[in-house]
Amino acid sequence: MTAFEYASALISIVVGLAVARVLGGVGAFLVAKRRSSADWVVAGWYLTLLVLLIGWWHAGWLAFRDRPTIDPGTLYGWSFATALFYLAAYILVPDRAGHAPSSEEADLSPLRPAFYLCLAAHFVAASLITLQAWDFRGMILMPTLVGVAAAGAWAKTDRMRALHLLVWFVALSALVVSIPTIG
Repeated sequence: MTAFEYASALISIVVGLAVARVLGGVGAFLVAKRRSSADWVVAGWYLTLLVLLIGWWHAGWLAFRDRPTIDPGTLYGWSFATALFYLAAYILVPDRAGHAPSSEEADLSPLRPAFYLCLAAHFVAASLITLQAWDFRGMILMPTLVGVAAAGAWAKTDRMRALHLLVWFVALSALVVSIPTIG
């Protein structure tokens, strides 16, 4: 087994679990009988997180495909950053099967500060990875994404969350335009 196969299998499993969780949330959103204005912001985050997960998997493929060896720091860094994406997916699409939410749980939006902080922590880890690779474009954009992701933790109203999602789309578009891979 090559280093590429080893690393890509590990990252692919965790990304696959996160994608499955988010797609389950998309399915639940599509069959839900009632809608609120906040649901569309959450649905926007579902799609955004899917793009980020697929982009992260693609970035990992590009990063590892030509390497004959992978140092442990890089492997742990990529694994940790991938795990943070899974945690963000878990927070965004909580496991609600089998029980009715209590009144306390019903008031909790899936867009809790922990979701945004997991995204910010992911981009901190990604920044450290790009710093190690001396990728100067990533060194500039990743801290911007850390700030944008962390800013969502302070969004308290649905309008602020919608505005934050719009700012996120702009920041993500800048990343896609300037770097051929997302993440």
